[in-house]
Amino acid sequence: MKEIKLFDYQEDMKERIEKAFESHQSVMVQMPTGTGKTILLAEVVKSEKLKGKNPDGEKSEKLKGKNPCVWIVVHRRELVEQIKETLAKQLDSSLFTFHSSLNPLDSSLFTLHSSLNPLDSSLFTLHSSLIKVFSIQWLSKHYHELEEKPSLIIIDEAHHAVAKTYKEVMDACPEAKKLGLTATPCRLTKRGFTDLFDVLLQSWSVKKFIADGWLSLYDYMSIREDSEDWRLVNSLKKRGADGDFSLREMSEKLNVQPSIERLCDTVMRYAANKKGITYAIDIAHAEHIAEAYRQHGIKAVAISSKTSIEERKKIIERFKKTSVGDRYGNSCYASLEQTNDIQVLVNVDLFGEGFDCPDVEFIQLARPTLSLAKYLQQVGRGMRVFEGKKYCLILDNVGLYRLFGLPSDDRDWQAMFEGRIVGKGILTGEVEGQYNIAYSVCNEQEKITSDARTELITVMTHEGQRMDLEEAYGYEIVGNKEGLSGVVDKDGKEVLPCEYNKVELKAYGIAKLYSRRKIDRERPWMDLRNGVRFFKRPRIEKHGFIEFSTTDGLRLYPRVKTRKMDENSFVLRNALGNGTDEGLRFRNFFVQPSEPDRLYMFKEKIEDLSIWEDEQGGLAWRKAWDSMLHPMTAEELAERRNTWKEEVKQFEGEKKQYIRFFRPEIKIDHIEGKTQLADYKEPANLRVNCVTKNNYQVYYRRHCMDKWESLGSYAKIYPQAYGIRVVQSREGKYLVRTELYKPMEMPEQTYEFAELQDNTLLHFMEQGKEYWVYLENMTCFTREPEFVTIGFMDFLKIGGVYMRCGRNNGETYRRAEIRMYDDICFLGLREVFVKTAYRQHHYYIQQRSLDGKHFVLSDSMKPKESSTWFDMYYDGKNTPIVERRKKDYEIYGVKTR
Repeated sequence: MKEIKLFDYQEDMKERIEKAFESHQSVMVQMPTGTGKTILLAEVVKSEKLKGKNPDGEKSEKLKGKNPCVWIVVHRRELVEQIKETLAKQLDSSLFTFHSSLNPLDSSLFTLHSSLNPLDSSLFTLHSSLIKVFSIQWLSKHYHELEEKPSLIIIDEAHHAVAKTYKEVMDACPEAKKLGLTATPCRLTKRGFTDLFDVLLQSWSVKKFIADGWLSLYDYMSIREDSEDWRLVNSLKKRGADGDFSLREMSEKLNVQPSIERLCDTVMRYAANKKGITYAIDIAHAEHIAEAYRQHGIKAVAISSKTSIEERKKIIERFKKTSVGDRYGNSCYASLEQTNDIQVLVNVDLFGEGFDCPDVEFIQLARPTLSLAKYLQQVGRGMRVFEGKKYCLILDNVGLYRLFGLPSDDRDWQAMFEGRIVGKGILTGEVEGQYNIAYSVCNEQEKITSDARTELITVMTHEGQRMDLEEAYGYEIVGNKEGLSGVVDKDGKEVLPCEYNKVELKAYGIAKLYSRRKIDRERPWMDLRNGVRFFKRPRIEKHGFIEFSTTDGLRLYPRVKTRKMDENSFVLRNALGNGTDEGLRFRNFFVQPSEPDRLYMFKEKIEDLSIWEDEQGGLAWRKAWDSMLHPMTAEELAERRNTWKEEVKQFEGEKKQYIRFFRPEIKIDHIEGKTQLADYKEPANLRVNCVTKNNYQVYYRRHCMDKWESLGSYAKIYPQAYGIRVVQSREGKYLVRTELYKPMEMPEQTYEFAELQDNTLLHFMEQGKEYWVYLENMTCFTREPEFVTIGFMDFLKIGGVYMRCGRNNGETYRRAEIRMYDDICFLGLREVFVKTAYRQHHYYIQQRSLDGKHFVLSDSMKPKESSTWFDMYYDGKNTPIVERRKKDYEIYGVKTR
């Protein structure tokens, strides 16, 4: 028997299969299309045969009297022949002879059996051990007729194992091991595969296979979102028995001349010099496409189950021999006319699985589907590598990437295997459930490059893909003279020094480190991009413009090139709810979309400017809610800092010069918007008699009484306002009393002059100096303040000192500390006013998120148990959203409600 040379990843999977069978009866294996599942199958068959013999070649005691028997089950009769050819090549072609003998014990010959027609392959027998290949259609009817039961059942393309016939056959052989092979362990229903298999073994990701050269790079082009074809696909409402689109409805809407002409134009425009496969809806659709292609000079042939087996073999052989494309130095059409070759195979569900033609240069998707498995199997036909083939072109004429994402996207196969996620796309307008797969493009303009002259848009280029993969997989293990290992990047720059006993590199720049150090024992996994350590292997997620590594799905670590992050440098998943379009702020770090690999660290805050510094010492500033960082030099920072310090110094000096506390206990009524003297009238129960000049006698009558009570005599009296009035005593001193002339304190404060002014001001003189008291909060000014309006709020202003009008705590602000927007105003660091249709709401900021958009507010500066708490979201653009907090929340030692 031939010695099969497996690639490293195949050898690894073979060992994992053997180990899994030690504890499980049935195993499913996932390997991407084009990575050699059938070769692995042949090696597993060989291993099963060898289990029946001792090292000396004699049959083992355990299997005395019987041979190991392998049943290989496929879902289509056509695949029996393909499996036979592959096994014949991999095991020993000299041992196989095609004939119609019905003797299953012929140990010298390869025997192909058929109950009716030798060409309708149902099984074949391999020398000295029984290795039989069946179609499930034949086996489900005849398994009970076979005398020898299998020791191993292998199900190829096991994602088709959905019918009860598979389970019936497997249950009929309880002692046999079961192995399922597939690239796509997913179903259109939420059923999963755990009813047939105990465990799923996953191979590398598609990206890893592409990065290491085992699969081809690809360009991906698709129709526009506003195109007629996407409108037609999105209008498909009917579903078939399998849950996919209705074939009849697809044919009615897409098997029409305009749509077929667009398919033809696509090939002529983008793949004129390439050899490829087109996937059609049904036989009629395939024949119409092929005819249209031929009319335009493209050598195309339709092939389907309607095509006879002999004719099908001839067509495929001609197609495999076709050499077209500019890589051969000839034009497509001249070559085809001379050789009568076939450039395009238009097929109906024949080449979804099992078809091997590595030099296929383009795949055209002309058949809509909701099946993730069908989508990946179809595009996978073009992703095999071939000498001279730089990349595969995928022409998605039905917009499937909007349903499933790109072929190389990472997918949660384990969740699909368990039935937690369904491998089904979602069209616009359908309800997206938690089990559906939908990789919709959220911001198409950012992701797609396009040419206005073309019908298709470019979703992915192989050049861009190569750069991404080099970034993800561009690491190499190196060693030193002492036998210790380290890691360098693709440019040879040291990533990890050579100080580890062993280093294992995994996909996406994840490494497992071995040494005697405590950290390498407790947290052996490292993300080489950001240097963060993990106790188990992290997985990679992408949100917006940035990738994250995570082990629990809750704490996400941004994948930025840095060594400044640690295990505390994470972002909580719910913090990404409002997106990352304007950058990512976490801890004291910031990453902006235009520089996703550069980490900025918070340096200082100057007014509403945040100053940031990268790891190379580069400086940048960012204003509140600004989505971009702006570079600045160290000299500019020093100048800005000095200017700010001078402004603060001047502000403090003006406060000291113009403001002092007003000691007298003057109490005023609630103003309620009455800030002008003309707003007030004298009380009706007061009477003033002018006895002589500068001699006024005041009387007061209580309610329900006829007697007038004397309130004293004064040299001058002034009208009341704000609930107080100014009077002059007979001695010439000015007094501030209640509106009923009563003193406010004992001993009573006297002034050289006093008067009430508009805007709730008391103007007085004391020791020859003038003062103005703002009666709302009893702040005294040494200069008359101005009243100014900023946005929707009023302020008092003296020099560069501002104070909010109304009852307040006397807090003063510089103009830069008043940040006014349409419906919201921030005063300093603690106060915020929100304008609604009815009033202004005043809150105190108790906590703010790192992104500067989420706030926890209270209705008092120093909250207590009875305080009311609020959540606010404001992004600097839209109307602020303030909601009363419903859940209990502990903050600053106070439990909120």
